[in-house]
Amino acid sequence: LFHIVCSVLTPLFLLMLAGRLGLSRIGQVWLFLYLIFDPIFLEMGSRAHLESFLTLTIPVALMLYALGHERDSLILYVLSGIVFGLAFATRVNAAVVLPSALAYSAIRIFFSHQSKNRTVLAKGKKEIIRFLLFCMVGWVVFIVCFPPLWTTPFFGFADFLYQKASLVGGDNLQ
Repeated sequence: LFHIVCSVLTPLFLLMLAGRLGLSRIGQVWLFLYLIFDPIFLEMGSRAHLESFLTLTIPVALMLYALGHERDSLILYVLSGIVFGLAFATRVNAAVVLPSALAYSAIRIFFSHQSKNRTVLAKGKKEIIRFLLFCMVGWVVFIVCFPPLWTTPFFGFADFLYQKASLVGGDNLQ
């Protein structure tokens, strides 16, 4: 049942969020075709375990983050962090959200046409605060979902990341 819900609702949630972001109808049709025919998406979404959950949570976290930028809403950043924290607590592979959100923020800083009078430093401060809010909420949700770290949240999390980073050389990253 969980697999069916993730597999069916993922494209619907992504299309809904794309529409909320202002993607045109043609863009939504293109996104729908991509979601139906992309081989990686189909392979990851068709597994009846945690990869199907990541197929839902990773793009939703990124889209909520982008929507938070568009609407300048702290609530959307918090929701994005929550979804990211759940994804990261499920599998470490969700860490791909962090560089993606950071890249999105960097693009917003350097290529934003909305406020030409503001300097890159002024735009950067606001983007860094947004990114840090997103990261902190994700970290708190991860700690809440991962009981072994409840005794030492900061140092336990740092040790967890160190152990996972040491496994990167092999195919053991899960």
